[in-house]
Amino acid sequence: MNPNNRQRITKIGNMLLEGPSSIIHKTSGDWLKKDFQLILHQPKSGTLKSYSIWSDDTWNKEADFLPPMIRTVVWDRQKDMEHLRKSEDLNFPSIDVALGTIKSEKFNELNKKLVQLQNAIVDNHGYQPFKIATAREAAIIDVDFDKGFLDYALYLNNGNQTFELKSSRNLDQPLVVDLMDIATQLSESMQLIDPSPWKERYTGITKASLDDDGLDWNYQNRF
Repeated sequence: MNPNNRQRITKIGNMLLEGPSSIIHKTSGDWLKKDFQLILHQPKSGTLKSYSIWSDDTWNKEADFLPPMIRTVVWDRQKDMEHLRKSEDLNFPSIDVALGTIKSEKFNELNKKLVQLQNAIVDNHGYQPFKIATAREAAIIDVDFDKGFLDYALYLNNGNQTFELKSSRNLDQPLVVDLMDIATQLSESMQLIDPSPWKERYTGITKASLDDDGLDWNYQNRF
């Protein structure tokens, strides 16, 4: 395995999975910011999925707002790691990034589900308070790792507040059911669009880390 190639592929995959700082319309220069993101990983599958909602954040606008967008990512990380273990260098991860608007007939139901999920997260996020660690202690979470479980990462931003949480739960726990449900709702509510008029802006990406300036990505396999 080429450790440099593995590091590069992992960095690009994680970067695209977590998403850009903004999504920019190439012609107008208007941009979208991330309001919601859910990243799901079932370890046995080796596939990571991201679902996010984006809204207009362009300065000095009072009208003609960009429509909200859904961005989805599917990364077969296990496939990439298997290739790399065989010393097969990769130019780009096995990743699919899609962009779309929200179907008008699905908008109200998706909105309702999103609010319900946020209330469920606030009430049942399962975060365990901790004390200052002196001997590498860690909080104990209620997960049976011998059963099916899900690793997830949540990001919520309402314009004035931000909530982030990374955790694990068994598949039969209520919050996981809600997370899987919103992922399905987002997929079904998404009207795919041609991403070519758009570009993604990534900050803190350098030539040293990606062999390219890599500041903007236009949905083509490069970096």
